[in-house]
Amino acid sequence: TVSMDHEDGIYEDGKEATVTATAKEGHHFVGWKLKDSEDILSTDAKYTFKVEKDVDLIGVFEKDAEPVKQ
Repeated sequence: TVSMDHEDGIYEDGKEATVTATAKEGHHFVGWKLKDSEDILSTDAKYTFKVEKDVDLIGVFEKDAEPVKQ
């Protein structure tokens, strides 16, 4: 799941916004990226940034690797 420090997602220009990602069991958080981009902006699950324009952030998650059987 992902969440924002303002539930309505509305921030004033120049203010800071914080988004938080929480992976469900069996998955891990990879990073934050902008919609329509493959570049990871941050690998921090809790990411704070300065609001300078409208952005669509996407939290990227991956399934954990299966344990190696011996």
